[in-house]
Amino acid sequence: MRIFSDYYEAGSEVLRDLSEMGVITRIQSMQDKTDLDDDLAITKEVIGYSFTVLTHDRLDDMLELFRKVPLRVAKDYIDAEFADRISGEPLNPGNAWQLRAETWAEFLGKQGGKKMSYTYPERYHDRLENVVAELKRNPGTRQAIHDVYRGDLDMQNWGGKKRIPCSILYQFFVRQGALHILYFIRSNDLLEHFCYDMALTGRYQEYVAERLSLPVGDLIYMTGSLHAYKKDLDERGIF
Repeated sequence: MRIFSDYYEAGSEVLRDLSEMGVITRIQSMQDKTDLDDDLAITKEVIGYSFTVLTHDRLDDMLELFRKVPLRVAKDYIDAEFADRISGEPLNPGNAWQLRAETWAEFLGKQGGKKMSYTYPERYHDRLENVVAELKRNPGTRQAIHDVYRGDLDMQNWGGKKRIPCSILYQFFVRQGALHILYFIRSNDLLEHFCYDMALTGRYQEYVAERLSLPVGDLIYMTGSLHAYKKDLDERGIF
């Protein structure tokens, strides 16, 4: 497993790895879309990819590598999305999506009403406090898992019927006097979402560490599919 000192080193090396090692793959569905043109159907992908980040330094530099909105907007989005996630309420659609409306507006109301097919606040509100409580009771636990993907809810929507979460789970460990987090994501769009997924996972780790009065340890990232779409790769000239 590769080890990176900070967010920027991780982002720049991951971008290089996908560019150099990615394999061209055609997919049949993306989110809740099934009639894909080549811009979305053709991807460059690395499977079974993992690394560790030792610090949360150089966030702004990582965002500059990937963001499609002004830096201040990107940071405001991270703040707002994390506030939604830890609100304790199953917010749908929540507040943060409006700050990246060019990405999220198309998914609003597709299932009827003014909601999205799922939101992360809906998958956080009944898990977060249980994780914190377990870590306080049993610091050596291997069971402090916050699952985001729920098979009973999500398997029925495979194949593009509805959007399902990309993030699968977070697992927390108290080891060597620090709080470490393992983040598993089944599918990660490098050029659209990776920087936000990393930043929000780091914020979650920081939040739980503060609740436990512990320093922040390693952030361990594992993905089934790290990929980018032809439309984004063409824009960068690296397809």
